Amino acid sequence: MEHISNNLKTKILNDESNEEKLTKFNVVLISNFCCRL
Repeated sequence: MEHISNNLKTKILNDESNEEKLTKFNVVLISNFCCRL
């Protein structure tokens, strides 16, 4: 699971502007957190 998260982070860093990157990164973090509850 961590490997997938790292790939998402890398993709976001490469593909997005800073503002979009932060938004999508937060969505990923929230999604991961909610899935673990």
